[in-house]
Amino acid sequence: MSFALFFFTWTMLYLLTPMPPVPWFDTLYLVDQLKDKTASETLAYMAAYHDYARPVRALEWWAAAHVLGESARAYHVVNTASVAAGLMAIVAIARTLFAGWSRPLLVGALVGSSYAMVYPLLHFPFACNWALGLVGVAVMIRGA
Repeated sequence: MSFALFFFTWTMLYLLTPMPPVPWFDTLYLVDQLKDKTASETLAYMAAYHDYARPVRALEWWAAAHVLGESARAYHVVNTASVAAGLMAIVAIARTLFAGWSRPLLVGALVGSSYAMVYPLLHFPFACNWALGLVGVAVMIRGA
């Protein structure tokens, strides 16, 4: 059921969230700056860009620049899949609190339809980090 629910959630997010014609915020600028850099050059560039070092985020951007490039669709797929994974983690956490599926699915639907999902759906890599954190908590609570 988990994969089917994830696929349904991702499909709904993908279809119901309008894909921007170009990636939002500074995505294209960063991709253009990082696409020809090595990972170590990216670490130095991103430390200067943000005035302080954030190595994990720098490596996320480096990977995105090399794998996703400047495709708005690719970022939309990654963002919606990440939000879907985070929502599945929320449902898994709620399943530890409530018996059955109805309440956990309601919790996931409410979080998924909240305004708090707008930024992760639009701006890479926030959805990825949000999902990783929630999946980690779900694994910790529910076990592997």
